Amino acid sequence: GVLEHWSEPIQVTGRFSLDRRGNPTRLTGVTRVEPMDLSPMNFDRIDWSGRRLLVDPPLIMTPSLDEESGQFYQLADEELGVDVFARTREAVVDELAEQMLFQWDAYAHEAPERLTIGASRLRDALLARIREVDLATPTQGR
Repeated sequence: GVLEHWSEPIQVTGRFSLDRRGNPTRLTGVTRVEPMDLSPMNFDRIDWSGRRLLVDPPLIMTPSLDEESGQFYQLADEELGVDVFARTREAVVDELAEQMLFQWDAYAHEAPERLTIGASRLRDALLARIREVDLATPTQGR
């Protein structure tokens, strides 16, 4: 049953009945119960939409659960300006990749004088750790 994992976060997919305060009282039609995997994630590269960013030093992120429902994986890095959440571990990695590419395109190639102080700091943080590699050309040392 569900209770054997009570000490660890679990993700339950099903239909809930709520009490007057909005707390779940009954759960029916359960389609999935699985432990939430909150082990650290290590990114030395980010692939998205046919593009690749190399991250050095690697980005190590520990997923947390969203505060509101506790049912979403959340990844955040203030320095790189990313904060994403999704229902599964795989999906949150996709969200992260998409947001990292967006940040890269929006800030890394922009002239510093056109950016606010905060955006300029973000640009510096991105440029310090990330470079894009062209996947069309073969890389050395494979």
